[in-house]
Amino acid sequence: MKSLQHHVKKLAELMKQADALVDRKKAAKLIKKAEERAAKIRKRCHASSKLQKESDSQNGLDQERQEACDQ
Repeated sequence: MKSLQHHVKKLAELMKQADALVDRKKAAKLIKKAEERAAKIRKRCHASSKLQKESDSQNGLDQERQEACDQ
């Protein structure tokens, strides 16, 4: 499974490519891909926070993880 950081970097690359394009159709396709990738990032972030919620709450890390996902 790829890291969350990898997905974020890929998202940034897609958005930069879309900004540089003159052709609106190609830019729209790249933006759609970027939106799909952003959804994957959100899903993964929330899934990992749910899995770690019990163990992190014991250590006081639950709030920190949620704040990191919200940013």
